[in-house]
Amino acid sequence: MSIKDLSIGKKLGLLSGLLFASLLFISLVAFIALRSLSLAQKDLGATQIPAIRSITITDMYHDGLSGVVYKSLVVSETKDAAGIEETRRDAEEGIKDIKSNFGNLNELELPPDTKKMVDEVRPLIERYAATVQTLTGLALSGQRDKAVAMMPQFHTDFENLQEKLDKLGDNIQENADRSVESSAAASARATPELIVALLAGLVASVVAMFLFARGLLRPLSEMTGIASQLAAGDIDQTVVYTSGDEIGQLAESFRQSIAYTREIAAAVAAVSDGRLDTLHLSPKSQRDLLAHNVVKVAETLREVNAQTRRLIASARNGDLAARGDAKRFEGDYAALVGGINEMLDAVAEPIDEAADCLRKVAGRDLTVKMTGDYKGEFAVIKESLNTALVNLDEGMRHISEGAEQVAEAAGQISEGSQSLAQTSSEQASTLEEVAANVQEISTMTKQNAASSQEARALSAAAHKAVEEGQTNMERLHVAVEQIKHSSDSTVRIVKTIEEIAFQTNLLALNAAVEAARAGDAGKGFAVVAEEVRNLAMRSAEAAKTTAQLIDESVKNTEHGVAIHLLVSKNLEDVQTQIEKVSAVSAEIAAATGQQSDGIHQINAAFEQMNIVTQQTAANSEESASASEELSGQSQEMLNLIGSFRISGKKSAGVTGAAGGRSKKTGRAGAQNAARRLLGGAAEFPNVSPFDADAVLGSF
Repeated sequence: MSIKDLSIGKKLGLLSGLLFASLLFISLVAFIALRSLSLAQKDLGATQIPAIRSITITDMYHDGLSGVVYKSLVVSETKDAAGIEETRRDAEEGIKDIKSNFGNLNELELPPDTKKMVDEVRPLIERYAATVQTLTGLALSGQRDKAVAMMPQFHTDFENLQEKLDKLGDNIQENADRSVESSAAASARATPELIVALLAGLVASVVAMFLFARGLLRPLSEMTGIASQLAAGDIDQTVVYTSGDEIGQLAESFRQSIAYTREIAAAVAAVSDGRLDTLHLSPKSQRDLLAHNVVKVAETLREVNAQTRRLIASARNGDLAARGDAKRFEGDYAALVGGINEMLDAVAEPIDEAADCLRKVAGRDLTVKMTGDYKGEFAVIKESLNTALVNLDEGMRHISEGAEQVAEAAGQISEGSQSLAQTSSEQASTLEEVAANVQEISTMTKQNAASSQEARALSAAAHKAVEEGQTNMERLHVAVEQIKHSSDSTVRIVKTIEEIAFQTNLLALNAAVEAARAGDAGKGFAVVAEEVRNLAMRSAEAAKTTAQLIDESVKNTEHGVAIHLLVSKNLEDVQTQIEKVSAVSAEIAAATGQQSDGIHQINAAFEQMNIVTQQTAANSEESASASEELSGQSQEMLNLIGSFRISGKKSAGVTGAAGGRSKKTGRAGAQNAARRLLGGAAEFPNVSPFDADAVLGSF
């Protein structure tokens, strides 16, 4: 196994071992140098300096005891008790201190020659101390003479001790000087040794750390570059470095991460391209949030797509009440489905209301209106449909009023004709009375001629009213055609919506292409573009459904046209019957004229008048029959119009009201006709003409 395959921990262990070895080497060199210096310093501090101090203090006490001896001689002469006591105490303490201080030298590790000299000085100190003690004792006890006699011995002991102390002090000083020189030499040697050891350890450490750092930085630099490229979105990277350490493991992790990123990128591309069926991504673990989220996005988009397809299928089947379940989504997806629902609500509401209005119109209820509050093209549809319904309602209302007037006039004509026929029969049965009352008959004949002219005028007025009714029906036909034209315009608007949806689909496709070119930065926009494209497709489907509904409206309008044609045919039949009535009235007028002319020849042509009277009765019956037929056709037209619910009237009461008026006015007309035939002054009531301009002028 090479060093390259060792783990970083082991490499750090080797580096730490090398650093520790360098430190140990430096420490060993420093220890040796410092030990030499320490030994020199220890000898100087623990032996030489205490020895100098002890010999110096001993020499001081040596001189001090000499002073005590001379002081004892002085105080013994003065007899000063306090001074004597003080001197005795000083002598005792001085002897004790000189022995104790000199005895400290025995505890020091002195060189052999110094110890030998110490041993030589020790008896002299004992002797000097004994001499001082004896001499001061004699002097202080009042034996001054004896004390003075011992002074030569004292001086001898003092000089001998002084000589030995000087030699011992010189020896100790020489030892101290040698210790100082040894310490200085050790210090001088330690400095370069430490520097060399430190430099050697430092160089070794730097080289080892450089090699270690290079082994780390090279692969790390490679992977840092790869990581930078990955951060920039370039996943086409290859990690070459391999080893058995943690860096090699990191490189292997990078390779796996790149493979994972490529897998995620492929999955995101599938989502972006709408290829959800080809997406087969499995999360690596429960903590693989990226894969989980991509799978969740795909599942959400599948659900949105399913919801959208369901709504499209419902719209194709004409079910505009179907809605997406926004509660199954969160965030913008819920807002998207909710927006689709709101769009369907906005589209379905006017269509539902328009369809409801058209169903009621198909059920012959012309009073309905669209009442919703709409915007844009829906407002135009609402306004157009309401305007068409208002115009159709007003037209049907005026047609109803005209039909009632026609029915009323036909009833009057019928009852007048019946009265005329009855009168003619009475004339035939009362020819003798006629012959007896020629003058009265002549007058009545003149009145009959006037009544015939009036009946002819009424027939002409009815004929004119029917012609105006036909004209108004033509205008109604134009109005229905305008409704159909409005429906066609609405179809064109829906086609425009389809074209807009198609253009939106193209724009969404272009946006998806641009988002794909943008890479990861355009992924979110690609999803939105796909949703916009789906919405455009759904808008196109909804527009097609709207077109189908409008086609149904056009069919209903065509049904209205068919009804119009039926009414027009009925009016034509009424016109034909009125023409017949007019012809019959003309014949009655001619016959009446002949009666008026025959009055002058009644005696000569009585039989001829009887024939003419019978012919008049026959013509009256024919006129009554034609009037009854005209009344029936008028009643049929009233029933047809009565089946419509129009403003101002109830459909159930139209026929009955018209019939009631016909009966009432019919009886009055019969009485008037009878009075006219019998020479009365009564005339038919005036019938209001049918105002066609007021009916269809708004169309």
